[in-house]
Amino acid sequence: IALGSSSLFSENNYSGFTFTLTAGPTYVTGFYDEYFTNGITAGFNTYYNFPVFISNTYFKGGFSYYGYNLDESKKSDLRQFDFLAGAGIFYTLFSWVDLMAGIDFHGIYSNLKTYNTDRDENTVKPGISYNAGAMTYLGRGIGLCVLADYRTTKISEKDFSTIDLTAGLTYNYNSYRNDIEQST
Repeated sequence: IALGSSSLFSENNYSGFTFTLTAGPTYVTGFYDEYFTNGITAGFNTYYNFPVFISNTYFKGGFSYYGYNLDESKKSDLRQFDFLAGAGIFYTLFSWVDLMAGIDFHGIYSNLKTYNTDRDENTVKPGISYNAGAMTYLGRGIGLCVLADYRTTKISEKDFSTIDLTAGLTYNYNSYRNDIEQST
């Protein structure tokens, strides 16, 4: 999602809507670090170029899955599904690389299943994350992205915080159309 103004930034490969599909490791930090193993995350997000200031702002919406095991019992697990909405800014470093930073607000559904005590607990809590990353455009609407997130929510009145490192694919139909038009 390169959201650049023609006077300040180079080519805009991510105008309009951009879709991302990402996955990667998620590292538990803070209080719950000793209770849960590091896990995995996967997500689908939509970015929308919303040129408010200097054409490099965006809105974001999406959903993600997170999975962790308990350190003491590998048969016990915590699964989280979240919906998010956020906003951020982009900076075009090169015509093919865009840096980004943003903040997201989450609605997180958590399901904790414990094998030893046979508990199955569900909760829905708000969360917040701060992120930074980069996207690179490959052509024909396709690109790559990397993102680092610091995400936090409350579980049993304690902060459950993670650092998520994800990578994946991007798709932007406007860029695909522009590439096709330029090649004919």
